[in-house]
Amino acid sequence: MENSAPQANKADVKLPLLEKISYSFTDMAGNLLYVTISSYILYFYTDVFGISVAGAGLILLVARFFDAVSAPVWGSIVDHTHTKWGQSRPYFLWLAIPFAVATFLETV
Repeated sequence: MENSAPQANKADVKLPLLEKISYSFTDMAGNLLYVTISSYILYFYTDVFGISVAGAGLILLVARFFDAVSAPVWGSIVDHTHTKWGQSRPYFLWLAIPFAVATFLETV
C-alpha cells in the first residue's frame, strides 16, 4: 500500500520575513527608479523638447509595449541559462554596468 500522507512541496514552504522584505526592497528600488525617470522624461518631452502631451504619452506607451513583449523573452532566456553561478546571476553581473550607463545617459 502506498503512503497517502501528503508530501511537502515548494508551495507549502513559507518564505522567512527577512527574505520577503529583501524581495520587496528590490522591487521598490526598481519602481522608484522607473517613476523618477518617467516623471523627468515626461517633463523633458513636453516642456523642454516641445512635444505635445499626447505625443509624449504615445512614446511612453510604445516603450511600455516593448517592455511587455521583451519581458517574457528575457524570462525564457534566463530559464534556459545554466551556469555554475545559477540562472540569473550572470545577467545581473554582466549587465549591471551597461544598465547603469544607460540610466545615466537617459537622464543627462
